Amino acid sequence: SVNVSAPNLTIPAQAQVNILGSTAQVDLASQINFVMDLNSLLTVPGGAVNVDAQNHLTLFGSMNGTAAPQFDLDSVAGVTMLDGTTIRAPQAGSRVRLRSASQVLVASLEVPEIEIVAPTVISVGPNTWGAIGLPLQAQVSGHNIIIGGAGPLDIEGTRADVNLASNTTITNFVGVRFGDTPGNLNVTAGNMTSASNADISASAPVNITFQGGRFDLGLADISLPAAGSTLDVNSSAAVLLGNVTVADSVDAQTTAGNVRVFGEVRSDRVTLATPASILGVTPEAQITGLQQLNLSASNMYGLGPQQTLAIASGAAGQVVLNISGANFPDSGPPELPTPEGFAGSLLYRFPQSSNLTVNAANNVRVVNEPAPAPEPVANTSIDSRQDLSPETQAVVTAQLAQSQMQLGNLPPASVDLSSGDWEGITHTNEGLTSFYAA
Repeated sequence: SVNVSAPNLTIPAQAQVNILGSTAQVDLASQINFVMDLNSLLTVPGGAVNVDAQNHLTLFGSMNGTAAPQFDLDSVAGVTMLDGTTIRAPQAGSRVRLRSASQVLVASLEVPEIEIVAPTVISVGPNTWGAIGLPLQAQVSGHNIIIGGAGPLDIEGTRADVNLASNTTITNFVGVRFGDTPGNLNVTAGNMTSASNADISASAPVNITFQGGRFDLGLADISLPAAGSTLDVNSSAAVLLGNVTVADSVDAQTTAGNVRVFGEVRSDRVTLATPASILGVTPEAQITGLQQLNLSASNMYGLGPQQTLAIASGAAGQVVLNISGANFPDSGPPELPTPEGFAGSLLYRFPQSSNLTVNAANNVRVVNEPAPAPEPVANTSIDSRQDLSPETQAVVTAQLAQSQMQLGNLPPASVDLSSGDWEGITHTNEGLTSFYAA
């Protein structure tokens, strides 16, 4: 065991401290500050490293575990990791805990089990939380959690379960990227708000759940295209959604406040429910449920002059609209204003499923977007290929002439159109012809 206690503890810049012994117990206690200076390194094979600072704990250097160590870093006045510093112990069984009575600034943690507890937890990026090739269990809690900095939180491993818990709010949320790591993102917060161009993405199946107050990711992109991915939001305030693409289901419900759509919300199954209104905030606002689309609200309309709230489904999807309000503003296409006596209009994009049910307290007009006109088929002839040399063009022309001669010499085909036993003719550039059963 190693026990060091002093008013201030510092590992100098460029210095490397090696703790020997696979079960070493290292206790570093500072009555004031503990500092690892620039590019310093603390290496332990296993065992436990406990750092207790009564003031600041600052890591401008890195910690490295070569076996399966347990890192416990406690500070009264705050834990700070400079961007670029790392606590790395990718072996199974390794763990890191960062705890402070003040804020914690987190850089890169490559450890399979992570726990961070502080009034404010700020992620400085770009970051990597979770060791490559191992499951990640991340518990992050604080009154205020900020996933920000130069980039979102990057998760790497065979599987990841990330839990963000905040008593007050998660602000300036820049995002979480799972990459090809399947897992879960569970958020329990008072409120959650995103920064501009925030990003939650994964190429593997990921499930996102939110339980709390205002869910404001109207400026965020949520992209979970892998089969099995879900988004489940249970809010007691407003819900704001940007561009959302989730493979299996999007379920966003609130007990109070509007559901505002800034982009396209798209999934196999989409359920949006609120006692207030579902609003399209931008011209791009659209709600697409390919297999099922269930919308329940007092009102549904496009917010703003001549805005339209668009809905869409697969050709065989099931669409149910429950509208309990007696009236809401016109949100039909500008060229088709809502007639008198109707509560409002919804634009139904093509292709429309015929399986549409509208339960409303007043008349609601659903305007079907017309099907795209088929492209006209023009009779064209090709005299030459501009990408061919003159010599090759001459060969093609000769082959075409031979094909036409052979086709012209064929006897007329006898076809009984009512029998369905049709025949056709094919030919190749070599001029060969043949009959085939259609």
